[in-house]
Amino acid sequence: MRVNCFVSALLGLTLCLLSTEGFVELDKIHAETNLTGAPYDVVIFINDDATSTEPSLNEAMTEYSALKQPITSGLVVPLLTHPSKHMIVGLSGLLNKDYADSRLIYKAGATAAKKMIELNVRRPLVVVGEFNSKLPHQKWATSIWPKLTALLGILSELYVPLQVRESRPHMYPRYDDFGVYFQKDTANATMEEILNYTKAMEEGLYVTRDICATDEEQMAPPAVEKYILEHFKPNDNIQIDSQPINQTKYPTMHAVNRVNKGVEKYQGRVIKLTYLPPGGAKPETDETLFVIGKGITFDSGGLSVKTSGNMKFMRNDKCGAAAVAGFIKVLEKLQPAGLTVYGRMAYVRNGIGSEAYAVDEIIPSGAGVRSLIGNTDAEGRNVMVDLLAEALPEAVKMNIKNPHFMSLATLTGAQVSAFGTIPAVVDNGPARVKKYAKDLCDWGMMVGDPGQISSLRREDFENVYPVTQYEDLQQRNTHPGTIFYRGHQYPMAWMIMASKLNEHGLDSEGLQIPYTHVDIAGAVGVSKPDERA
Repeated sequence: MRVNCFVSALLGLTLCLLSTEGFVELDKIHAETNLTGAPYDVVIFINDDATSTEPSLNEAMTEYSALKQPITSGLVVPLLTHPSKHMIVGLSGLLNKDYADSRLIYKAGATAAKKMIELNVRRPLVVVGEFNSKLPHQKWATSIWPKLTALLGILSELYVPLQVRESRPHMYPRYDDFGVYFQKDTANATMEEILNYTKAMEEGLYVTRDICATDEEQMAPPAVEKYILEHFKPNDNIQIDSQPINQTKYPTMHAVNRVNKGVEKYQGRVIKLTYLPPGGAKPETDETLFVIGKGITFDSGGLSVKTSGNMKFMRNDKCGAAAVAGFIKVLEKLQPAGLTVYGRMAYVRNGIGSEAYAVDEIIPSGAGVRSLIGNTDAEGRNVMVDLLAEALPEAVKMNIKNPHFMSLATLTGAQVSAFGTIPAVVDNGPARVKKYAKDLCDWGMMVGDPGQISSLRREDFENVYPVTQYEDLQQRNTHPGTIFYRGHQYPMAWMIMASKLNEHGLDSEGLQIPYTHVDIAGAVGVSKPDERA
């Protein structure tokens, strides 16, 4: 079970439990330098093939192979020299393939963890191999990265959803001890680095998964607010603000939310989480991110209603905002210097009712740009554009020298049609000059979470130009459906113009603002029709 929300890739830019203090089980992850000395009840071995530099592990796999039985990923091999007496093998397959990437290592870890759950063992010792088939250019298969990726794959399967933790607490956690094997000559700094990154990223992913995958009733906007206030506390590094949706400040967001009038449990929220580096923000030198997240807690399509069962899994439409919250949690744990992040999340339910906004309405954005609504099922761009419009004058007023705007959203079916489970990453002009999309995709690859670069073109802007004197822009695709004709690029063009970010492009004589949009529609939720998340 994986909710791949691109938090991992965002973390790359900064590198280069049930209690509010953290998730209890993460404290049980620790380094181990003795392969046979501790009371582990299973060894998990992750590599590209069934060989190991550890003699006892290699001998066990060699003896099993002598039985003319193939060793496949997820297989249990007798390990009589170890107190546990057995080993789960997770294999990525050879990495010297044209198509090989770090997801193979992640999947090997996840496959082994599935078998661990089946066996009902609770004290794994994880041993990650050398991946000798790696090629020189594959940085993701060198240094700390394969071990980190394998651990994240294992932990993704051991995640226990929030609703399960609450309804069946005996199922949490899924491990009592979790050793990560390092050879005795491994530097302490290396062990600490891997474990710190693993725990920080997994804690952020817990927050993301909890918000993203929990159903729309238990994670309606006020409930999301409650969860975030429980899991984040204001301190020197974290600032928190939550407020109802103000029609004056957020008119397009309010339009989506107005259907919930009089229903308190569905009332929308704007939640802001800010990360400040040690010593405070330094606008003149810091890399400063404004990260906007789409948090549609349930998407019925509105009056452009989703039919033929297409509302299924629409609780996952809040995963962009969930990823923003998870990212801030990772930053809180790692506290990178030289980076300030303003996380802005819009949590709104796109429902159906007498107060629902409708096609053909003309609604201004927070920047005053009037758009003709062409599809109420394109509500994600509506709730994000007001946050972009709000952030723009703030960035100018704060005199930020290195701003970077980002938006994260489960936005379009076109992204799924184009790239499947790989997120689409699109830069505006200033961001493309700095190669932000490429950096994001490259860093995501380091931890099993790659992206796919898409380009913003003239056609994307032309697609939302006005067609009558009534409107400034069209909030719609002029072609039928949301999955055709550059469907995951043109919404970004609309958000750029409706927020007036187009005034800060490459042709601006003032502040040029890089803006990167990430469409994660296919990267979260389910990979099979009968899965939940």
